[in-house]
Amino acid sequence: PAFSLSGKGKIEGQNIILSVPLTFMNLSGIAVSALIRKYKIELDNLLVICDDLDLEFGRIKIRPSGSSGGHNGLKSIIDSLKTQDFPRLRLGIGRPRKDIDSFRYVLSPFAKGERRKIKEAIKEAADCCEVWVTKGITESMNIFNRRK
Repeated sequence: PAFSLSGKGKIEGQNIILSVPLTFMNLSGIAVSALIRKYKIELDNLLVICDDLDLEFGRIKIRPSGSSGGHNGLKSIIDSLKTQDFPRLRLGIGRPRKDIDSFRYVLSPFAKGERRKIKEAIKEAADCCEVWVTKGITESMNIFNRRK
């Protein structure tokens, strides 16, 4: 069975594969490990992109490795790959109000006032991905991990 949708492309002559898991988020590791096996991808050439409740809304952060930070999708990927040594780009969605369940919050559409800011963050994340592909993780971190 297919565990993800994927497509191939190029960024400045570099071959890339974009993939979106079709699994539940907490089973993302199944999709990622299948993709790695299929295309024989080295882990330093894998960039996992995910949301992050613990990152300020609209902020992005790229890292070369690290723990799951409580993110069940990252935990699944770490468990499947048996390592946490792969780059990841986190897109901050912030924490919900105390009266809103985190699960419900993550699955809810963005509020009207948040839509512009999240579109800007997605554009910034796409720019970060392009820098990561063309110039590497260190340059990406230097440019995009700065607080605005």
